[in-house]
Amino acid sequence: EDIDSDGSIEVPQLQVLPGYEDRDSAERLWMVDWYRYSIGKTTRLVHTTYDSPTEGWLLEFPDNWRGNVTATLVSSTGSNQTIFTEKEKLEDPILTIYVFTGSDRKEAASVEGLIDLGETSDICFAAKLGSNQSEYAMTAREVRRAFTVTTNEWK
Repeated sequence: EDIDSDGSIEVPQLQVLPGYEDRDSAERLWMVDWYRYSIGKTTRLVHTTYDSPTEGWLLEFPDNWRGNVTATLVSSTGSNQTIFTEKEKLEDPILTIYVFTGSDRKEAASVEGLIDLGETSDICFAAKLGSNQSEYAMTAREVRRAFTVTTNEWK
């Protein structure tokens, strides 16, 4: 996939998120390293993302998140959350991505304090900033820039 839209294809390589190393593979959460390979040149890491293909989104990790930030998934009726935390401070979220489904998804995504990240025909995406005391904290602008709604294209 051309993850950065520069005309060159990058190749993904999965890396387990911190805290999931000792779990069964079905229970692990992964980040995706995207590498650019060129003939006669050094292979280069271009981006690291957290991908949620079943929910249709990805988040580009800031460079300092690598090895320091992990995620937890929480599901309930009409809403899923991916909660990003420092690997040593699981009770203090840095960022939460919300995926709202169901007939009241637009209302749920527009609750005060949530950042609008877009929607598809049947899903609304939103985010909530966590602790700004963390060195890994992001601004609303950074979250919007790092978040992408994805689609699967079959050719």
